[in-house]
Amino acid sequence: MSLSQSSLSPNQPVSLPPSTVRTRSVILTSMLFLVLILGAFIIRWLTFERYLPYLDYGDEGVPFVIALNWRGLENNAYVAQRYAGYPPAYVLVNMGVQRLGELFAPRPWVLPTEHIYNLRLLAVVVGVVTTLVIANIGWQLAGPSAGWLAGFVWAFAPIIVEHNSLALPDPFVYLTCAVAVAAALRACIKKSPWWLTVSLISGILAIYFKLWPIHALVPWGLVA
Repeated sequence: MSLSQSSLSPNQPVSLPPSTVRTRSVILTSMLFLVLILGAFIIRWLTFERYLPYLDYGDEGVPFVIALNWRGLENNAYVAQRYAGYPPAYVLVNMGVQRLGELFAPRPWVLPTEHIYNLRLLAVVVGVVTTLVIANIGWQLAGPSAGWLAGFVWAFAPIIVEHNSLALPDPFVYLTCAVAVAAALRACIKKSPWWLTVSLISGILAIYFKLWPIHALVPWGLVA
C-alpha cells in the first residue's frame, strides 16, 4: 500500500489543527451567547408594557413625581418633605428620560404613562446588559459553560424577568451590583487597581440608586 493510500485509511483517526479547533470553539461560543442576548431582549420586550397605561406597580410613580418636583414643574411641598431622603441616582435618570421624551414628543405635552413606558424600555436595555455581566461573572469563576448558564438563569427566570423591566431603581441596582462583583473578580485575577476602582464606583452607585445595598461594596473590600 502506498503512502497516499495509507493516509486515507478509515481506521486512522483524523485530528484537526489546534487553530481550527479554537476557531470552531470561538464561533460556537459566540453563537450561544448571541442567542442568550437575543432571548433576554425578546422576553423583556414582549413583557415590559404589561398593563400600561395602568400602573401595576404603584412605586413606579414615586421617582417620577420626585423628578417633576426637582425640575420645578411641580412645587409640591408634601412630596419635597416626604421624599427628602430618596436616593438621587434614579431620580436623575427619570429627569433625563423626561427631558428626552419631551424633546422628541410629537405634541407639546407628554402623558405620565409615556414617561413610564420610556423608563421601562430603558430598564429592558439595562436588564440585557445585566445578563451579560452576570454571564461574565460565571465565566470568570468556572469557564464559558458556567457563564452561559448563569446568563441563562438571569435572562429567563420568571421572577427576574418580571422585576427586571420596571420603571424602578431595581434594574439599575442589579446592574451596578453585578458590575461590582465582576470587576472585583477581574481585579483579583489581574491584580489590577483599575478594575478594583471600577468595583468601588459600581458599589457606590448601587447605594445611590437604592441606599440599602451596602453589600455591593463587599467584593471591593475583600479584594482590596
